[in-house]
Amino acid sequence: MHRTPLALVVASVVFGCFSDPEAASEESPGDPIPRMPAYTADGAFVRVEDWPDWVFLGSSINLNYSQVPPTGDLLSTVFMEPTALDHFEATGEFREGTMTVLAVYEVETDAPPAQSGLFAGRLLDVEMSVKDSSRQPETRWAFYSFGLDGTTARALPAANCFACHDDHAETDHVFTQFYPRVP
Repeated sequence: MHRTPLALVVASVVFGCFSDPEAASEESPGDPIPRMPAYTADGAFVRVEDWPDWVFLGSSINLNYSQVPPTGDLLSTVFMEPTALDHFEATGEFREGTMTVLAVYEVETDAPPAQSGLFAGRLLDVEMSVKDSSRQPETRWAFYSFGLDGTTARALPAANCFACHDDHAETDHVFTQFYPRVP
């Protein structure tokens, strides 16, 4: 279980991070505070920088949703914000504000002292999905691509990602069928 330091919980209550004071009083000091998506004043989604510390859901090599195969081997890793995963494991549903990260790496094969095998090389792309009905009332989910070093992104058109997730994702537009951590 992930724990939020008591000082952070106290600061959140004192500085009004809870939208509902009743909900704040129900939080116990050991309960983690849900991490919610952040947006700029003009509505761009802000990339989360600590995503490597989130819960690892799974990985794949060359998993592709297109008829066109990748030009080289790719390793994809998927992470979920810890409190969103806790909520999913407790309820079987993805809560509002659920965020996942897809990090795509080149596959490397040659680095001493390794004599064989594959490993993650250079990071190629960071993408995120966010469940936020207030910003995406028709689809509830939005998908963002940051490239290597983008700090903000606009939601990709629904046809780019959402249609496939809508048709093929096992659970609420998330490809849980590919992640052993979220059955």
